[in-house]
Amino acid sequence: MPSVLNVDTLVAANGTDPVTLTKQSAAKAWVNFNGSGTIAIRDSLSVSGLVDNGTGKYAVAFSNSFANTNYAGNAGLCGFDDAGGDSNSPVVMLTRSQSNPFTTGDIDIIAAQRLGASGSFADPVYMAISIHGDLA
Repeated sequence: MPSVLNVDTLVAANGTDPVTLTKQSAAKAWVNFNGSGTIAIRDSLSVSGLVDNGTGKYAVAFSNSFANTNYAGNAGLCGFDDAGGDSNSPVVMLTRSQSNPFTTGDIDIIAAQRLGASGSFADPVYMAISIHGDLA
């Protein structure tokens, strides 16, 4: 007969650390936010805040630091609210520059709107990222 386990919160045996997942992988941090106008988080996991660094440029701070900078990230669900419609192809990247390398506590995002062969930074109304890796 199958067993059912109903819990509200899982923590490590010490009562404070996050649970270590074995033989499975789940996003350790994710966020869905409005990047247009006053930026705002719609929903998130392990994200402590957002910073608007200019048109199409954001920083996402993690609530729990990663063990190292070798984590993997995905960006998507990017949508622009404008008259361009389907002719605008969003381009979203998780990025760092040489002067601002990857860190265990946050990541930068850039969003651009591509029109034909050219493009420019733009503020998406819908933006979502997820990060996978080992927590510190």
